[in-house]
Amino acid sequence: MLSNFGLLLIWCESFCYFVKFCRRTIIMSAKRVRVCNDSCVTFTETKEFNFTWTIQNFPTWMAKSDNERYSPRFPATEEEDLQWALSFKCESSSDASFCSLYLKLKLKLLPEKNIDAMYEFAMMDSEKTIFMKRSGVDNFGTGTSWGYSNFIKRDELENQIGLGNTLIIACKVNVNAGMVDEMIESSIVQPEASPSSLIEDLASLLESKKYGDVSIKVGNRKILAHKNILAARSSVFAAMFEHKMQEKITNVVSIADIKLVVLEEMLRYIYTDKVNNLDTLSYQLYTAADKYDIPALKSLCRIAILGNLSTENVAETIICADLHSDGEMKSRALQFLSRNSSVALGVTKSKGWKQMETTHPHLPYPVMSVPTANNTVCNDSYVTFAETKEFTFTWTIPDFNAWFSQMGSWALSPRCPSTGSGNTTQWVMKFCRESKDGKAFCSLFLQLEACPEPTLNAKYELTMMDAKQVTLKSMSGDTMFRLCRGKGNSNYIKRDFLVEQMKADNTLIIVCKISTKFDSVDELKNSKSASARNLTSDLATLLAGEQFGDVSIKIGNRMIPVHKAILASRSTVFAAMFESMMLERITNVVTITDIKPSVVDEMLHYIYTDKVKNVNSLSFELYAAADMYDLQGLIALCRMHILANLSAGNVAETLICGDLHKDSDMKSRALLFLGENRRAAVGVTKTAGWQRLLGSHPHLVTEAFETLANKV
Repeated sequence: MLSNFGLLLIWCESFCYFVKFCRRTIIMSAKRVRVCNDSCVTFTETKEFNFTWTIQNFPTWMAKSDNERYSPRFPATEEEDLQWALSFKCESSSDASFCSLYLKLKLKLLPEKNIDAMYEFAMMDSEKTIFMKRSGVDNFGTGTSWGYSNFIKRDELENQIGLGNTLIIACKVNVNAGMVDEMIESSIVQPEASPSSLIEDLASLLESKKYGDVSIKVGNRKILAHKNILAARSSVFAAMFEHKMQEKITNVVSIADIKLVVLEEMLRYIYTDKVNNLDTLSYQLYTAADKYDIPALKSLCRIAILGNLSTENVAETIICADLHSDGEMKSRALQFLSRNSSVALGVTKSKGWKQMETTHPHLPYPVMSVPTANNTVCNDSYVTFAETKEFTFTWTIPDFNAWFSQMGSWALSPRCPSTGSGNTTQWVMKFCRESKDGKAFCSLFLQLEACPEPTLNAKYELTMMDAKQVTLKSMSGDTMFRLCRGKGNSNYIKRDFLVEQMKADNTLIIVCKISTKFDSVDELKNSKSASARNLTSDLATLLAGEQFGDVSIKIGNRMIPVHKAILASRSTVFAAMFESMMLERITNVVTITDIKPSVVDEMLHYIYTDKVKNVNSLSFELYAAADMYDLQGLIALCRMHILANLSAGNVAETLICGDLHKDSDMKSRALLFLGENRRAAVGVTKTAGWQRLLGSHPHLVTEAFETLANKV
């Protein structure tokens, strides 16, 4: 018969098992469910499409500002049930040193929901020598894209093109005519379906008010916020919570001199780096940003204010600049008056001027004695002067008919003046094959691509000519340009007329004459440091500084102070720990024993910044950690790097990873790699990953051999 002590031991052991079971149940229920489908695809009847996309003068084409470009649809005939297009990105979304290539289903008239297709990409130079070839099999719906985020290194592509300056992309698509079981779509290489980002997660955190530990009080309204995030973005909030001030003791920050709507926008910026209603709240937000020392928001408001200077608000701008000792803003406002001496009388009749005379009597005389535009305006921080520039830019398009048929919906000229010549103001011309009103007209616009100011006044003239410099069409304008906004004519020239005129010499010349008057201003000493700060840099500093931590990550003997609100907003697993009565919530310590310290450091860096430093060397371990803590964005990032770097040396490890984490797409891509690279199979069997397969995953060995057998 058991003693009371023995019964107590049995009861304690049973209770521990129960607690562990409950903990596992809570965490697993919090994780997002990933549905898997490992069914193979069997093609009975197939329909084949072949398409060749020739891009002449590729370096110039690649230098255009738009990152993603589409090929014409293929097949061109509208009688086909399926139409496809290729999507080329000069810079991959995951690694700017790579180019991306995708196949997109543009049109589907078949009754089935989705179709299965095998596709093959081949890149060739002007001699049609293949230097890169990759293939895949995926499930397509209308608008779905599949392919490779890291198809080829950008430097390698430019070297392979060589002196021929021509890139040829060949694509072969085989479509299953008889439908098979539907495969689950994944967001691995679909930019349209990316997981939530840091900004979205923190916006949800602010809205949900979870884990809030401080209230911001405006009138009778209280907004729950998070000390660590406020302190990371504002040195004023940091000082409140670091020292024994009333705000730290009561956990309430009372604000009496800022309107609720302004506070809400300031908080939105603190959590997301974004602001709504900047045009209507710029002055009030500027004041709030200055009070709480949020330099990037202050800079953003300054740009908005100076970009909308007018007779009605220039006096208000001068008052604002004087109150906050903003030499740059004050000088720009004074310069506005010097350039627009004819409106000075109107300024003196504005409400802002009346306020200036009453509340800031020291300002009116200096304002009205401002030098004219021909003189130099100086102060302690910078020197500013007016300057006029005129230049002519010619865009020549040889072999116009071929270019026109392959250009897509629109094309951009190279920048003018060219980059690297010390110019801070640059323009591009935008040619559209169709007007917004239809196919009858082509459009032509001039676009301000780069400028130290948010707006710029310019006179311009756009002229189209043939190879003999006979004018086909010309137009001119005098207007204010905003960054990345175009001015021109949507119905610039009739499409049929242009095509007809190109039949003779097949060369189109577009000449643009631009005359601008703008200010050249030396940067303030603190401008770069202010603009360099953003949400991710502030949160990275918060993590590295180990301040305001309310929970610790324990790895061996090391304790890393972190922040519950940020962890929980990014990971449903961390959220479950801190919301339920689990050990982590009680002790404020999360103990991690099955992940290396270097991997934990990278995972935390991603949680705080949406970025990873060493994804190439840690991709498999980071994938496992991300799956354990349900970090969907990090999972997708690691998956892309793993699949983009498949080789004989790591394909077995990739198979194991896909199988362990029920990632059917990773697993099928690894099997497809084996099937497409049978010669490498012998090398695969000699790797450590293959030996691990033999020992602990024999079913994967069977699947691998079946794949190879089917390719014979």
